[in-house]
Formats: sequence, structure tokens, C-alpha cells
Amino acid sequence: MSLVLALCSYAVQSLVAGIEPLLGHVGVSRMFSGNFGGGLWIAFIGWFLDNAASAQVHAVMFQSLACCPATQFPRP
Repeated sequence: MSLVLALCSYAVQSLVAGIEPLLGHVGVSRMFSGNFGGGLWIAFIGWFLDNAASAQVHAVMFQSLACCPATQFPRP
């Protein structure tokens, strides 16, 4: 696993972590202002983006650990 891919994954996850609360707040405010369906849709898009970015970071972490044998890790 390359370092560039890992850094890009963390950068995207950080960007989405900044956008997701904004989408959630916009969605909730639209829900209370009368556009319930549109607000719920925007809130779900933010939630989906957050989960997808977190899953990508976890996948990169697991792939980077796959190249290391268990003997390299310290014992508790």
C-alpha cells in the first residue's frame, strides 16, 4: 500500500468530516422549514458520505497491515 494512497484517503476523510455536519444541519433545517423529503434526502447524503469515507480509511489501514507479519508487532 503506498503512502500517497493512505494520505489521500485521510485527506478525503478529513474533508468529508467537515462537510458532513453542514449537510446534516442543512437537511434538518429544511425538514423543519417545510421541505421534509428534501431535507431528509440531504441529511442521508451527508450520512452516506461520512460512512463511505470512514470505510475507505479503514480499508487502507487494513491493507497496510496485511503486508506486516504478526511477529513484528509487540506482545501485550
